[in-house]
This record gives sequence, structure tokens and C-alpha cells, in this order.
Amino acid sequence: NALPYILNISVLGYRSETLLHYLESRNIFVSSGSACAKGHGSYVLNEMGLEPKRTDSALRISFSAPDFPTSWHWTQYLSKTG
Repeated sequence: NALPYILNISVLGYRSETLLHYLESRNIFVSSGSACAKGHGSYVLNEMGLEPKRTDSALRISFSAPDFPTSWHWTQYLSKTG
């Protein structure tokens, strides 16, 4: 079971807090880690067997249901051009 409007990605080589502030400065608002982390390492991402370097660079992107198709295509575009 999963929510289709939440995407968790890792950008290896960059800490999630650094990416969060970089994106925020460009009016792109995401969250770091997972919803269950609350300022600590995510036990869910750890339990999934992800390496610490992945959990440390995790970003959570939430989309609204009406905007999901547009947002999803935008995310796919970014992943290919990054």
C-alpha cells in the first residue's frame, strides 16, 4: 500500500538539507527524509535496507491529486536532465 502522490528520491553526493535549501531558494518546496523521520534518520528508509548515503540524501516530493499528471511529467523530465 502506498500513496501515489508522494515520491521519495535520493540524490547521491548531496545531503538532503542542502538540497532542500537550494530548492527552497528557487521556490520549490520539498521535504527531507520521510514523513516519519521528524528531524532524525528515517527508520522506514533504514528498514527498507537503503544505505546510509541514500537515506542521508532522501527528499520527499508531494504532489496534489489534480496536478499529479503535470507534476509527474515534470519530475520525469528533471530526472533525465539532471
